[in-house]
Amino acid sequence: MTTGRRRPRSAPSVSQYDTLVTRLYEAATDAQLWPQALEAMVRFVGNSGVHLSLTDENTGLVRQDVNFGMPEKLMFDYDPRRVAAGPRVENALAHPEYRLLYDDQRIDENRIDHSEYYHWLQQTGDGIRYYLGAQLFPTAGRPSWISFPFRKSEGHARREHLERLKLFVPHLERALRVSRQLGTASLLSSALQHSIDREQTALVIVGESGRVLLASSAAEDLARSSQWIRLSNTGVHLANPNLDRQLQAALRDCRQLNEGSPAPAGEELEALAPDGSRFQLSIAPLMFQGRMFGIDRPAAMLTITRLPATVAAARERLRRLTAAELFLAQAIARGATVAGFARGRGTSMHTVRAQLKSIFQKTGTHRQAELVALVRDRVRPPEPESR
Repeated sequence: MTTGRRRPRSAPSVSQYDTLVTRLYEAATDAQLWPQALEAMVRFVGNSGVHLSLTDENTGLVRQDVNFGMPEKLMFDYDPRRVAAGPRVENALAHPEYRLLYDDQRIDENRIDHSEYYHWLQQTGDGIRYYLGAQLFPTAGRPSWISFPFRKSEGHARREHLERLKLFVPHLERALRVSRQLGTASLLSSALQHSIDREQTALVIVGESGRVLLASSAAEDLARSSQWIRLSNTGVHLANPNLDRQLQAALRDCRQLNEGSPAPAGEELEALAPDGSRFQLSIAPLMFQGRMFGIDRPAAMLTITRLPATVAAARERLRRLTAAELFLAQAIARGATVAGFARGRGTSMHTVRAQLKSIFQKTGTHRQAELVALVRDRVRPPEPESR
């Protein structure tokens, strides 16, 4: 899907950022709105085009893509296998610790000049030579990609472009997860209740007023059969006072989207039921134009997932780690080596090995293979990483 091309713009405003976040969450519920979301990204980043590619979790090949401002010839000749074999993807897969990517990160000009892939890119892409992008993890499988091209005359992406991308990548990733959970069904559709009832995960839509607008059958069954969560016209409430305060604060943050405040990227909480079961609660902001539920508009989606015993146990052990240790553990689980991680972070091998030894001691693991298994049991997508 290709739409028009825009000229680069000056530094974005707060209004443009709010518009971008609004477009992302609207597209999460209606796949036809992704071109508008991509146009808002281009306006915000300040280049001339963008390409979003969603990959197959097993093969890693692109299964769905949408773009704005990309050259028609390049999109017509676009070959996912050629792209997957190119140096950009090779660089990304070799350095999973990097979430944000740009060509001069690991690929020098000489290699670009002698690369068959870059020659094809410039010939079919109207002079496109450089890229700024990010690895996205809407699922626990292989990464998807968002790419912003720069022509040779424009030069490499600059730090301001990178900083702008960092601002909305968490929103983009969460929007893709919401889209997956809802099956890209539109909240404007009269079939919304049927759509969310098909989900085995418990889903709750909360309005601007804080009241529950819609709840899937799984969510209603959970509330009826347990004592730790309650759904009503007055809202969603948890029996644990501390968790309930955190939940209400997260929902208030989501409601501020419709009041013109800076947009939150969402929140995740973990609740312990009386029977010992653990549940993950994910709160994602939603924004829509118009009124669909009387005087109330959807403001947030709450997703409730029962954590398998292995996941709960793994999280308990990983809570003992510091933020730096957890980041290292996640990088190793995604395939990073100690040497590669040290180079990427600009630190010494000795420091990284000392951190790794501390991780082993705190988690009760003895080898990297055991640590990888533990982190993967935890089933939590990695946090964004920058330059």
